[in-house]
Amino acid sequence: MAGMTIGLSKRDWWTVLAVTLLVWLILAAVRERVIPFRATEAQRTYLLAGDEPEYFLAAWSLAHDGDLNLYNNVRGKTWGSFQMRDVCGVGHGELAHFQRISPAMRLASPKEWEGRQLLIHRPGTSVLISPAAYSTVRFRWWAYFIVATFACLGLGGILVTTVREGASAVPAGLLAVLLALSPPGMFYANQAYPEIPAAVLLALSACLLFGSSSWAIAGSALAVAIAPWFSDRAILPAAVLGLLCLWSARKSKVLPVLFGIFAVAAVFLALYYWRRFHVPWPVLHNWRCHASVANIPAFLPRVLFDRGRGIVWLCPALAMLPAAFYFWFRSGSHRSLCVGIAVAMAAGLMGVASFPDWEGGVCPAGRYGVIYQWLALPVFLAWYKSGMSAKQKVLLLLPLLAGVAISLLVSAHPSWWYRSYHPLFGYPLLDRFYDVLPDLRVANTVAVTKAAGWLSVLVLYNVMAVMAARPATSTSKAVS
Repeated sequence: MAGMTIGLSKRDWWTVLAVTLLVWLILAAVRERVIPFRATEAQRTYLLAGDEPEYFLAAWSLAHDGDLNLYNNVRGKTWGSFQMRDVCGVGHGELAHFQRISPAMRLASPKEWEGRQLLIHRPGTSVLISPAAYSTVRFRWWAYFIVATFACLGLGGILVTTVREGASAVPAGLLAVLLALSPPGMFYANQAYPEIPAAVLLALSACLLFGSSSWAIAGSALAVAIAPWFSDRAILPAAVLGLLCLWSARKSKVLPVLFGIFAVAAVFLALYYWRRFHVPWPVLHNWRCHASVANIPAFLPRVLFDRGRGIVWLCPALAMLPAAFYFWFRSGSHRSLCVGIAVAMAAGLMGVASFPDWEGGVCPAGRYGVIYQWLALPVFLAWYKSGMSAKQKVLLLLPLLAGVAISLLVSAHPSWWYRSYHPLFGYPLLDRFYDVLPDLRVANTVAVTKAAGWLSVLVLYNVMAVMAARPATSTSKAVS
């Protein structure tokens, strides 16, 4: 049953604007602690992690050279504007590394490779932050500004869409603020990584499908088509949401337009890789990073519940998704979208769990959980819109506040973002609690017992939410 589209009142518009501006200002305050305008050389180097320097270097190359060939930038040390050390790791970006990505390049000789050093990642992030490269000393600050602003604009779009479909602006805005300011998304909103832009596009795409108009479905398809240009981790969720777009437009005249959007996006992305690596998509031949379905049974529990990388401990509100999906589906509103988002999340998580390096290398824990944190927003908004009891609101509010508390604590100590485990437990008083959580890197009896115990607690919490539901008549009235 499609929701009834309504216009936004002046109060609704002011509420959405206030929520968006509030998140934007909080991210700006945190950014000033992470990378101030007058950061020292040591700060500029220390705060970079993982693949981030290469996104910066590619952005610089786009702005100043008009290409993504990083060879001259690396040799000319143009990366000195944002860090001191060489921008690429050992062998990263060299011929041997690209030969592992592309079977066709196994035949390439060093002479053929001379003068080339290409960005191995998807170009969306570098394109997005490339305007920041025109500011030299403040390059990184402006890059983070662009990423955070992109996230806030997406958040505003999500709220406008859901309020237009009948959600109350103030509670929806409060929910959006608390979830957006929870980790791991809070940490990545001020970093130059692809997860935030991809997550925002996927969440906006899902929320646009609450509407039934042709422009909403076309906008959803466009957001889905752009997301894979940022991150490989967005491909499986985007594929599911793309199918949802086609299903929503099955009786609409906009259906051919959707096929055109997806076809153009797929062809251009394939051409991008073919021209650079002679394959239509990256093919990883590094045995240490080889994806396999056989990895999923062991790695999926780690993705969710491991004390060092589990996204449930970084964003506690995600533990409430089973109850949220249950009440949304039971309400009868947009059931196909409810099932679709659940499948998109499951497919994406299993895709992440199939890779041995799912934790994101030396990056802050939970890098790959950002997409699922943002996709949870339309699920919680749909649950709220279907009719929540006062007890259910409290049960959802508690883990949301816990997530914000983690962000506030960690933001006071930015160096904790780069610890090898959950950053919250850099706080000495909480070390003992860290030991209580399961260490699933070693599947021994102790770890499995701890995981089973915590899973039981989370299941019980969701059962409490189910038991705290309003009577069926009240729920039906709220839906109608």
